[in-house]
Amino acid sequence: MKVFDDDIHKLREIQKTLGQTIFTSNFQPKVIHNAFLTADVVIGAMTDSFSGHRYVVAEELIQLMKRGALIFDLMANLGGSFETTCGLPPSASPVFEKYGVVHYCKPCISNYVARTTAMAFSNLFVSILLHLADAGAVQNMIKMDEGFRSGVYMYCGKPVNNKISNHFNIMSNNLDIYLSAF
Repeated sequence: MKVFDDDIHKLREIQKTLGQTIFTSNFQPKVIHNAFLTADVVIGAMTDSFSGHRYVVAEELIQLMKRGALIFDLMANLGGSFETTCGLPPSASPVFEKYGVVHYCKPCISNYVARTTAMAFSNLFVSILLHLADAGAVQNMIKMDEGFRSGVYMYCGKPVNNKISNHFNIMSNNLDIYLSAF
């Protein structure tokens, strides 16, 4: 397994969460090229939300893949992760072959496995709610848990997330100022 991302901290967190060493890399052209030459399955799940960058895998890389390899484009409904899946009309078949590579790009895949998705979200939210109960209040949770804190976009009706504020061209406020008042 190989995981690519533009955020080194996310890549380290993946290894820490999995508890084992896996190959991770940022987007280095030669490394990606070599990975596509040997890949059996490639999953595109990168979004461009708020980063200002959109990563799309070039059609030339897909042409180099082994015949019979699989591409899963989990972002097909948001523009696509691969040049061969970008801009597909809604009437297009979600499964097709191009350059000997089988493409699967059904939008909103989680909707087709609703029970599994609901269980995954339940597991995620139960953990968060238990931590919230231990913290005693949302303000305490924001102060204690960096992950929870990074998900706070608005506080007391004011924007406190720089990425979102920049995206909408509005001024962001410092969350620490609000938290010091409570």
